[in-house]
Amino acid sequence: MLSAVNTISRFIRSCWLGTGLCLVFVFAFSIGSLFVGAGLARASTFSSYNLPPYTCTTGVGCCSAQNMPSLIHSMFSGTGLYAGQEDLQQSYYKQSLWPTAEKALKKLTDEARNSLLVTVGPRGSFIDAQTFNQTLTSIQKQTSRSVSNETASDQICRFGTLSRSLAQSNDRANIVQQGLATQMLRRQMLHEGISSAYEKDVGTKSGRTSDHRNRFEQYKTIYCDPNESNRGVPDSCKSTKDLRQNRDINVAQSLYAPLTLKLDFTETGLNTKTDDEEDLMALANNLFAHDLPISFGKADFNGISRESSKESDSRKERMMDLRALSAKRTVAQNSFAAIAAMKAEGSGASTAYVKEMLGYLGLNATDQTLFLGANPSYYAQMELLTRKIYQSPAFYANLMESNANVMRQQTAMEGIALMQDRDIYESLRRSEIVLSALLEMYIVKGQAVTKDKGTKE
Repeated sequence: MLSAVNTISRFIRSCWLGTGLCLVFVFAFSIGSLFVGAGLARASTFSSYNLPPYTCTTGVGCCSAQNMPSLIHSMFSGTGLYAGQEDLQQSYYKQSLWPTAEKALKKLTDEARNSLLVTVGPRGSFIDAQTFNQTLTSIQKQTSRSVSNETASDQICRFGTLSRSLAQSNDRANIVQQGLATQMLRRQMLHEGISSAYEKDVGTKSGRTSDHRNRFEQYKTIYCDPNESNRGVPDSCKSTKDLRQNRDINVAQSLYAPLTLKLDFTETGLNTKTDDEEDLMALANNLFAHDLPISFGKADFNGISRESSKESDSRKERMMDLRALSAKRTVAQNSFAAIAAMKAEGSGASTAYVKEMLGYLGLNATDQTLFLGANPSYYAQMELLTRKIYQSPAFYANLMESNANVMRQQTAMEGIALMQDRDIYESLRRSEIVLSALLEMYIVKGQAVTKDKGTKE
């Protein structure tokens, strides 16, 4: 080992002018000494070169700048001065350096491969985790969007529950309207069972006198107020309920103020009489046909039916005038009946929801019943859907939801608006026929001026 080191030292000293090739040669020898495991092997490798040109610096074949390239070529190829000797390439590079370097390169390759492959699993796991997280995020977003858009809010449910029995309540209102209008007409026509046809203590005729007598008895018993006329009627007044005093003349108390009235003209309700029904009929008697046109009995009708004279014809004409007048009066009475019918008790299917809505507005259970009645009418339900529901702070709080729910509420409000427009249309139609009847009455007055005058006048 020491001889090899001395040889390399001498070679370095002799080749310091060798343009870098000697340095390459020294580097190769140094690398060889690092890879060779045993010192004896390295000594035997360099022993053949312990001779010129390594041991001289001048002369032919010595290490100099001029002949260094040819010497190195001869040394590695085993030619020239080194013909027959064990050349450096065969003895050192192929037999000693390359096997060791090959093992080192294999280990380096294995380490490089392992260092690359060891990251494949974690990288794949990261990619899988990223894909899973992205998928999960997408599903969660879609779920959140579905919950937000597809879940109906309390407000849209409130619109649905409050309108649950509107159709049935409207049908009941139509029945009440027809029944109430029929009852008012029967009074004018002296129908059997009506007070105007009652003949007790009136002789053989019924009509105006009988109607007044029965209405006065009703007034004393139910509607009179003892404090009226400076308490001048306390002895005659038999009324015991303050709540019903003057309801036969107070349209606000009997008709306009209540949201629900107990009116039932169906088959089950014809045999019973409620306070609201009696109050409305008493009010209608004072509003329409207070004085019945004639007192007309059975004998009168039989007489004009059998007689054939000018006087009989005149009485027949007056009778037909009465019927024409009654027909015109029913036009006005129909509006009264329609307003009252809209406030007739409904089916009661939405009573619990309507009262819950009133609870949001601050009314307790007792006040809710007083305000709406036991079974809210069509008018009461529409009052809540078109007015009261918008007086609740919860309505405006529920607008701060998803766009889908706000659009649903808007659609529900448009549907309710259509129902309200239909009610307005029906009211305008009734007003139209009232105006047409009024116009007819003015025309009849003009016609009476020229009646029986003929064309010559």
